[in-house]
Amino acid sequence: MNTTKRNILMFITNYIEEHGYSPSFREVGEAVGLLSTSSIHHHLTALKKSGYITFIERSPRTIRILKV
Repeated sequence: MNTTKRNILMFITNYIEEHGYSPSFREVGEAVGLLSTSSIHHHLTALKKSGYITFIERSPRTIRILKV
């Protein structure tokens, strides 16, 4: 896993612990310095395919951590 994906995973984990719900894709991007929603989606989809997270397409705040 590269640094960006690791940072995304840690941000999502910390965000859920702090707020009780998952961040939006845009909040994930802002936290790790990604401006393009396409880039954000690409990284999140890669994490999903690797089994680290899951989310429901086109549904807000549905990111769930499966493994860290």
